[in-house]
Amino acid sequence: MSDATASLRDEIAVLRREQRRAEAREAAVRDVIQAIAHTTFDLDAVLQTVTDRAVELCEADNGNIARRDGDVFRVVAFTSFAPDFEHLVRERIYVPERASVIGRMLLERGMSLAVAESCTGGLLGHRLTSVPGSSAYFERDIVVYSNRAMEELLAVPESLVSAHGSVSGPCAEAMARGVATLAGSSCALAVTGIAGPEGGTPAKPVGTVFVGLALRGEARARRFFFAGDRAAVKWQSTQAALDMLRRSLREPS
Repeated sequence: MSDATASLRDEIAVLRREQRRAEAREAAVRDVIQAIAHTTFDLDAVLQTVTDRAVELCEADNGNIARRDGDVFRVVAFTSFAPDFEHLVRERIYVPERASVIGRMLLERGMSLAVAESCTGGLLGHRLTSVPGSSAYFERDIVVYSNRAMEELLAVPESLVSAHGSVSGPCAEAMARGVATLAGSSCALAVTGIAGPEGGTPAKPVGTVFVGLALRGEARARRFFFAGDRAAVKWQSTQAALDMLRRSLREPS
């Protein structure tokens, strides 16, 4: 075998190992997202999943860690790979604080909030009303799970839905405007998307979500894409909506 052939073979082997490692990391992150989405503030359960996935990643790392058994290996695995998942865990740990902060910001500004939801099915309203005293600023939550409901309850124009689809930026903006007008609220959030596992298209795959915000007489929308199963997509959608409102409230009037 020539040196060139041997070198090429080695390069191919390296590329294959890197591909396997990348696939293992993607699978690990997906598992952690799902664990977070299905866990109700149980940090131990989330950390257990993180550690298990970190161990698997270490085992796929070509034997770079000699000790593979017992607690020593698990500690090494966790400290080596847990930073990859830190933002996911941190996002879950501080969930109650995010909704509470938004509540305080609304109260300080003398504002009220209304919500319109499609793919999240009431989860956003649930999270907001889980904060004690939320009745002082939270006005209502309208769940619209069909085009007809959007048109009848939120006055979303049929022509807009036909032109852009119910999962779109213009529709999310119209939903936010509609619920704000109906409730007479200072601001409003709207969520529409494809939580899966079915319903996706090449242009709008499963995990596509639009969050609409009506604030200070204007409406805007942002597009997001979230990985994970149905529960994970719904959870991340509410996270994005809460964060969008929080950031917007901090902007100068």
